[in-house]
Amino acid sequence: MRLTYVSMDAEGVQGFIDALQSWVDDAEVERSELYNLSNSWDEEPVEGVEELLSISTPYALGYAPVGSGSAFAAFGGRPASMADAINTLQRLVNDLQTRLDEAIAMNDSGITFSAEEGVVCYYLPDGVEDTPENVKTYNSQSIADAKADATALEQALASKDGTAEDGRTVEEIAEAMAKKQDIDIYGAAFVNTVGVDTFLDMVQQVQADNTYSTASSGTSQYAHPKAEDEAATDSVVNTMGHILAAASHQSVTGPGLAAALETAVTEDGHKGRTAAMNALLSVEGLHYNAGFLVDLADRMEELPYDGTRPTYPMPANKVDDYGPVYTRASLDPLEGVLTAMGTNTEAALEYLAPEDGGAVDAAGNWVPSQASADRWELLTNRTWDPDKGSEALTTAMAGASAQRMPSDDSTDERAAWATGEAMTYLSGLDEDAFTQTGRDNVAIILGNSMADIEDVINGNADSSGAVFVGDATRPAVLPGNHESDIRALTRLVGMEESSLSILSNAVGRYSTARNQAILDEYPDATLGDGSGMDEAFKTASRNDGALLGFIEQSAVSALTGHGESEAHANELAASTVLGAFGAGLSVVPHPAAQAASVVVTAATPGLTEQMSQFDLTQVEDAEDLSDAAQQEAFQAAMAQISNAGRLPDAAYIDYNGKDLGDLYDWMDDDHQIDLTMLLSDSTYRKQFNHWMESPDVPSSDLEIQFGAGIGHGHDKVAD
Repeated sequence: MRLTYVSMDAEGVQGFIDALQSWVDDAEVERSELYNLSNSWDEEPVEGVEELLSISTPYALGYAPVGSGSAFAAFGGRPASMADAINTLQRLVNDLQTRLDEAIAMNDSGITFSAEEGVVCYYLPDGVEDTPENVKTYNSQSIADAKADATALEQALASKDGTAEDGRTVEEIAEAMAKKQDIDIYGAAFVNTVGVDTFLDMVQQVQADNTYSTASSGTSQYAHPKAEDEAATDSVVNTMGHILAAASHQSVTGPGLAAALETAVTEDGHKGRTAAMNALLSVEGLHYNAGFLVDLADRMEELPYDGTRPTYPMPANKVDDYGPVYTRASLDPLEGVLTAMGTNTEAALEYLAPEDGGAVDAAGNWVPSQASADRWELLTNRTWDPDKGSEALTTAMAGASAQRMPSDDSTDERAAWATGEAMTYLSGLDEDAFTQTGRDNVAIILGNSMADIEDVINGNADSSGAVFVGDATRPAVLPGNHESDIRALTRLVGMEESSLSILSNAVGRYSTARNQAILDEYPDATLGDGSGMDEAFKTASRNDGALLGFIEQSAVSALTGHGESEAHANELAASTVLGAFGAGLSVVPHPAAQAASVVVTAATPGLTEQMSQFDLTQVEDAEDLSDAAQQEAFQAAMAQISNAGRLPDAAYIDYNGKDLGDLYDWMDDDHQIDLTMLLSDSTYRKQFNHWMESPDVPSSDLEIQFGAGIGHGHDKVAD
C-alpha cells in the first residue's frame, strides 16, 4: 500500500489554529451583539439584517470552499449569513485541530516520526481523501483497533473456550483483523502490541486451536492421531501474513522487523517459530517491503539448518530446542523469505545480485562483488528443505529474472548475470530435484529470457545477442554461452503441464510486445506501404514461430524420453502450447517491456490460462499445432496492427458500404478489436478471416512465415 505522509510544524500550526479560533470567537461575539441589538427594536432598523446575522444553516452541514471572487460561499442557493460564514470557519478550525491532534498522537505512539524537531505527521493511503474522518480511521483508530484486536486474539487463543475478555471468538477477531490487514499502521501496531515472538507463537496456537484428536477407544496410548481444519487455520494465518507484510512497510517499525524476527526464531527453546515465520512469509500474493526481505534473508542465511521437518510431536531429542511447531511450513530459515521474493522482484535482485561492490565491465556484463559470489556459493551448496528442495531458491531466481528490462542503470545487467547463474545451477540438478513449483519457476526464468532462447535457435548464443528491428530495446544479454542450459531447462519445463503453459503463454506475450515495438519503430507506417514495417513483421512472425516450435518439440522429446508414446506426447504438448499461446497473445504489453521482456512473475495474472479459438482436443500433432498457431499469431498481429490505426480507412468498409464496426461484435465503433473475444470464438474467427480476404486489407504472408518458423524451431531441438 503506497502512503502519503502529511507533515506539519506542531507549534506553528497550533498557533495558526489558536489565532483563527480567537478571530472566530470575536466574530461570533460581534454577530451576537448586532443581532440582539437589532432584535431589540420593534421593527428592523435595517431591512434584512437579522436574516444575515441569524443562525440559519446548521453547523453540522460543514463548510464549503469559497471562490476568490466572493467573500462567502452560497448556502442552499441563497446568500450566506454571517453565522454561516462563522460556522464554516469553526469547522475549518476543528478539522485542522483534528489533523494536528492525530499527527501528535501518532508521533507520541512511536508509529510515525519526523527527523525535524517539532514536526509531526499523519498518513493516508494513496487515493484516500484527506478528510478528518479518514485521518482518524487510518491513524489513531487503526492503532486503537490493532491494540484491541491483538490483545483479544492473544486472550482468545489462551483461553479454554476460545473467547477473549471482550467476548469475541477467534473467528470474530480474525474477521475484524481482515478489514484492516493491509493498513501499515494497523499492522505495525498489532505486531508491536503483542511483540514479534508472541505474534509468531500465535500462528502455532491458531493451528492447535483448529486441531482435534481423532483417537478412539482402541487407540494406543503412544499414538496421537489428529485432524486439522486446515481451511480455518489458513484463514487466520493468511490474515496474519497480511498484517506482517503491512508492518514491514511501516517507516518506523519496518526497518527493525527483520532483526526482531531473527531474535524470535533463535531464542533458546523456540527454533520452531521458524515454521510460523515461513508460513506468514509464504502467504500467496503478498508484497513485503524489499529492504525488509533483503535484510531478513541476509540474517537467515547465517542460521544453520540440518533438514529437520516440522512434526507433531517433535522428536524427543529436538523438543527442547524447537518448542511448539507449526507443522505445515518448513523449518528452513530461508524458505519463507526467498519465497516472498517471488513477488518482490526488486528484493530478489538486490539479494541475488547486490549492486554494492559490483560493476559493469567493458563488454557490458555485470561483474559481481566477492560478497555476492560468496552468497551464491552458500546458496547453491547448502541443505534445503527435504520435501521442497531448492523450491524457494528457484522462486527468488524467478523474481530476479523479472528485472530483465532495459534500464538506465545496471539493473538489467545485474538481472542478466543472476539469470545466467540460475540457469547454470538449475540445469545441473537432477530432474527429480524439482517440485511442480520449481518447474514453474524455471518456466518463469525462461519466459523472461525469450531473446536469449531466440539466440539459441538462431545460432547466436555467444552473448552477442541477435538484433533486428523490434529488438532495439532488448535488455542485457546473458553473460557467456548458456545454450546447453536453455536446452536442458526447456526440456525440463516441457514435462509439466503448468510449466509448459507458463512458457507458452510467455511466448504469446512476447509476440504481442515485439509487435508493439515494431509499431513504435515505424510510427507513421501503414501495412503494405513499403516502409520496412512489413519485413519487420515477417521476421518477427518467423521468430515467434521458431520459439513456439522449439518449446513444443522440446516438450515432445522430453515426454517421449520418459516413456510417453510419440502420438500421446504430440497431443499433450501441442494442445497445451496452443491454448497457453493464445492466452498470452491477448495480453496487453507491459508498458516498460516492449520486445525486451515479457515481465512475468509468480503473481502474474492469467499465466497458466488456456484460451484458443480452436478445439484443443483436435490439436494432436505438430502439423495441427502449426496450422492452428499460424492462424492465432496472424490474427493477433493483424488485430494489433489494426488497433494501432495502421490499416487504410477503406479496410473498415465492406462491399455494401457498411462500416465493419456496426457489423461485428468483436470490433467497436472506433475499429478497436477485442482480441480476447476474437480468439475465443470460432464464428468470430471465420468473420475475421473473411475480412482479411478483402482487397482493401494489404496482403501479408505472416502466416507463412510463422509456419516456417515452427519448422525451424523443431529442427533446432534435434541439432
